[in-house]
Amino acid sequence: KRLLPLLFLIVIGWSLFTFRVNNHIDNFASDYMISYDEIPWVSEAVIVLWAKVYANWALWAIVRDRTDMAIKVYKWWKAKKILVSADNSTRNYNETKAIYDYLVDQGIPYYDIFLDFAGFDTYDSMYRAVSNFQVRTLLIPNHINYCPRSLYIARHVGMDSYCVTMPKWFKP
Repeated sequence: KRLLPLLFLIVIGWSLFTFRVNNHIDNFASDYMISYDEIPWVSEAVIVLWAKVYANWALWAIVRDRTDMAIKVYKWWKAKKILVSADNSTRNYNETKAIYDYLVDQGIPYYDIFLDFAGFDTYDSMYRAVSNFQVRTLLIPNHINYCPRSLYIARHVGMDSYCVTMPKWFKP
């Protein structure tokens, strides 16, 4: 019975801490979330962040939306290259290849697509974009609820980045 109030205080404290951190990240990112029409400059790259692919190599809706917006950004000369950062952790699962194939099928030249096979999470993807691919300016196409975290990480690893926001279900 004596531990119950302490447990309650821990839960309340953790909830307040989590709320504060999320609020800080959302406030930080709000200045860098833009629509397609507001892209301020031509970026070195637009990144397609990992998400699930199906067993038949079809892209899950979220990653297809990200990829379609990356295609739009690239084809309208808002980014010079497309960086695909996705999971290739097992022999039978390769998000990176599935996204690459989709890009090529949509007419993107293979020489303008860079592949990061070790994009296991957002931090890895952003850190490797800077350290391995030397990206300094980056556009991140994403649904609005995923933008703050990816922007916060990208800017804190040293990239001048903006999130190109998309509605819940983007249709190019």
